[in-house]
Amino acid sequence: MRPGSNTPFYCNATWDGLSCWPTTSGGSVAYVPCFAEFNGVHYDTSRNASRLCLENGTWLPWSNYRSCQPLKLHEHEFLQVLWDMKEAATIYYVGYGISLVALSLALLVFLRFKDLRCLRNTIHTNLMVTYLLIDVTWILTATLQSNPNPFTAKLACFLVILLTYLMGTNFFWMLVEGLYLYMQVVKTFAIEDIHLRTYAGIGWVTTQIEIIVDFQLENYSNLVRWPVLAVMVASRLHVRALILMSHTGVDTHQI
Repeated sequence: MRPGSNTPFYCNATWDGLSCWPTTSGGSVAYVPCFAEFNGVHYDTSRNASRLCLENGTWLPWSNYRSCQPLKLHEHEFLQVLWDMKEAATIYYVGYGISLVALSLALLVFLRFKDLRCLRNTIHTNLMVTYLLIDVTWILTATLQSNPNPFTAKLACFLVILLTYLMGTNFFWMLVEGLYLYMQVVKTFAIEDIHLRTYAGIGWVTTQIEIIVDFQLENYSNLVRWPVLAVMVASRLHVRALILMSHTGVDTHQI
């Protein structure tokens, strides 16, 4: 039981992506001021958003932001918001476009020359494929959202889910890169080895399993949080391998 509370259950403080909800007794409603700005649009902070803490001490899955109303902008402020959004979209399009061209050329080189075909370069190729698919999916999603209609809205929704999956696979292929580097440095003289099929399972299938489990448990917030753990593990493997190589004198360009 939380000190000073008449109920044995309470909801812990949490962040829903927009607001920070304080610790609240079970069976009561928490209120917080509406956010001041979201996606470049300013809101009336004198109004409140609400969220119900259930009797069992768990938060209701959704927060009530219906009372949060955008402030009426003057014409010049409205035009400035539109201009800023257009500039940001242009930067994204240019960046993803350049990345798409560079990745296409790199993949062409890896696939064209048979002498470059080895486990190491195959892993590199898969990682680049995830980046390329992310670029294409983002460009398609942004294009569909710029001309909304019932059909494009459904297609864009599917592409957003696909984009989430691809971002997850991207992190797991980073993990595979670190794992391969670890095996080459630490397990150089060991008998056991990891085959391409195992690496491919980690890179492409692990994300599918995680998404299916999250949807079954209806814990959609984890779809955003869990990829961060993957990239943290991948980073640690990279750092550990590089430290070992610096002590053993291994040339990183030969791996």
